[in-house]
Amino acid sequence: MIAALVLVSALLITLAKIVLVMTPLYLEHRLQFKAAGLSTLIFLTLVQLESVFFVVLSNIMFINDLHFKRQVRQADEEL
Repeated sequence: MIAALVLVSALLITLAKIVLVMTPLYLEHRLQFKAAGLSTLIFLTLVQLESVFFVVLSNIMFINDLHFKRQVRQADEEL
């Protein structure tokens, strides 16, 4: 869900840049827009990294649980 929100945010920011790049407001405050864009990009990158981390963590936990259940089943079969 978070990864999808990051993707939608990136698409909307790209669209906004295309629309606003030649407006007088953008030309007057170009540095502020660039700073806001960079800050947003850094924030979205951190959110995306956190999302990927939790997906990897949940996969590792699933594999560990599967391995534990397999060991228990093999121990039961040996008895």
